[in-house]
Amino acid sequence: MGQELPLHWSGTKSDLEKLADEFVAKLKSRVGEGRLFSTDSVDGPPMNRMMFAQTIIKRRRERERLLGADLFSDPVWDMMLDLFVNARIPKRVSVSSLCIAATVPATTALRHLKVMESRGIVIRTKDHLDQRRLYIGLTAEWDEKIDQLLGLWSNSGRGAECPGNAATAILR
Repeated sequence: MGQELPLHWSGTKSDLEKLADEFVAKLKSRVGEGRLFSTDSVDGPPMNRMMFAQTIIKRRRERERLLGADLFSDPVWDMMLDLFVNARIPKRVSVSSLCIAATVPATTALRHLKVMESRGIVIRTKDHLDQRRLYIGLTAEWDEKIDQLLGLWSNSGRGAECPGNAATAILR
C-alpha cells in the first residue's frame, strides 16, 4: 500500500519532514484530481458513506425542525446512523449519548435499544474506568448491512430519506 512508519521513529527530524512533505504533496495531488478518497470499493469509499450517513442525520434534523418532530420519528434508524458514524471517527457511544441521538424520550430510546440488543443489532461493553457506564456499538454484521445500504443509496443518486426495497432487503 503505502510507506508505513515503524512504531518507534528512529529517523532524523529532516527524514520525518521529508515524509510529511511527500504525504502533503500526494494529498494535494489527490484533491486536485477530485479523488481525495480511495475508489477501490465498488460501492463507494467508506469515508464517503460515513459522510453520507452524516448528511442523512442532518437532513432528518432539518426536516424535524421545519415540519415537526412529532410527525417523523424513527429512533432505531437514528441510533443506527449515530453508531455507524461514531464507529468511523472512532468514538465510543454511551447509552445516554445514544438516547439523545434517537431524538425521543430516554425511556422510548432505551426500550428500542433493548429490542436492538435482543435482535443482535448492537452490543454493550462496560467502561473499564467507570463500571457504571456502558458503551453501545453496532455488531459487525449490522455495521456491514448499514454500510451496504448507504453504499447502494449513495451510488444510486437516491435521496437521504430512502425507504423501499433496498432498505427492506438489506436490513432484514
